[in-house]
Amino acid sequence: MGSRGPTAPGVPRRGGGVVRDRRGHPADHRHPRSPGVRTDLAPDGRGPAGLVAGQRLPRRWRGPDRGGGAGSDTGDGGGGGDPYNNAQNGNSLLGKMIRINVDNFDTPPYHTVPSDNPFIGDPNVSDSIFALGLRNPWRWSFDRLTGSMWIADVGQDAWEEVNYVNPAIMKGANYGWRCYEGNYPYNLSQCGSMPETNKIFPLFEYGHNAQGGYVITGGYVYRGNEFPAFQGYYVCCDYATGN
Repeated sequence: MGSRGPTAPGVPRRGGGVVRDRRGHPADHRHPRSPGVRTDLAPDGRGPAGLVAGQRLPRRWRGPDRGGGAGSDTGDGGGGGDPYNNAQNGNSLLGKMIRINVDNFDTPPYHTVPSDNPFIGDPNVSDSIFALGLRNPWRWSFDRLTGSMWIADVGQDAWEEVNYVNPAIMKGANYGWRCYEGNYPYNLSQCGSMPETNKIFPLFEYGHNAQGGYVITGGYVYRGNEFPAFQGYYVCCDYATGN
């Protein structure tokens, strides 16, 4: 699968986490070949330390501002349909994009928060959160030419999606889960009277079927020289079908 990288500022459109066992199988076994890791966190995201569904080891932040830090994504904690609404809860680190500075090795919590993170000072959102509303992001990357961020987010029951944000709207982005799965309402019960407001909707999505797939795996915008026809395209695939 490929999607041509936008060259103009992105237009907000509309994001998933499944608890995995140690072999990577989801707890409800809906997608037995889904990649992932086990979570030892409580449902509200505040339990004992441990990786959560969809969380990756932190990587160096190479965003457009080159501000440094380490970024990591987290799944929503599982349970099917995000029953605790973690992805939209600013006091939970589940279903989020996290950005911290790994620069403190002596004093707990052994990190600091970049001064330009978008929610610093907001009592309703943790300072370390860079973006929210994700279900099970697998995986995310920057376009090294434009600095835009691409996030492949594994869906719940119906839709797999790719989210794109340019640097101008990247900080504080809300990718919509669990209010929306793909471009479609999923659970609007705690999403306010205007749930579409300030949400980023997918640039690309595909349904759960043999022609599309069931578990998206994100890749990169190709900026190499060996395959000129791929230049500027975002390349991704489906883990279950190989499409």
